[in-house]
Amino acid sequence: MKKFIIAFPLVLLSLNSFAAEPPGQIVRKPVVCFALDEGLNYLKSEYGETIKRKLGKNEYFETEFSLLENEEKGTWTVLEYKDNVGCIIASGKGDKKV
Repeated sequence: MKKFIIAFPLVLLSLNSFAAEPPGQIVRKPVVCFALDEGLNYLKSEYGETIKRKLGKNEYFETEFSLLENEEKGTWTVLEYKDNVGCIIASGKGDKKV
């Protein structure tokens, strides 16, 4: 059984792009982090998800974001990663129709 790390606290990393404090409140939420290769293998074996699109980079934290999907099952995961560490930022299941 693979071991995953729960990282506390994580401030939403995308907030660094604001020059002033954003409206609302900053929320801390737990995220699941893991050795990148092990996590990608787990997401593929358990959910059939593979990287479908690289979403971009966070220049401040020097991290990258990717979207993993299983189109048949409709599952998706947003992954943030740097070096050999990846963290699941969001995941779910839903229709692509907007």
